[in-house]
Amino acid sequence: MRNMQSIIAIERSKQKQSKQFYFVTQLTMSKYNAKQHKVGVYTFDSKVEADYYKHLVDKGIEKIVIHPFYPLIDKFEKNGKKYR
Repeated sequence: MRNMQSIIAIERSKQKQSKQFYFVTQLTMSKYNAKQHKVGVYTFDSKVEADYYKHLVDKGIEKIVIHPFYPLIDKFEKNGKKYR
């Protein structure tokens, strides 16, 4: 965790120098007191997660999959009744 905090601190100092602006807004709180943050069109569950996304974008990584959908069970039909 300490290494992640140092990476975030370094990235924040780079952001101040690079005049790139991110719109981060606080949305709601969970039972773990983590505040949701919105960066652009994406909503993250914590500030650390949002900061890490900004870190990846600043590094130039373009192919980031945000919140992928994994179906656990495909839709099926049994005895004429549809299950999802």
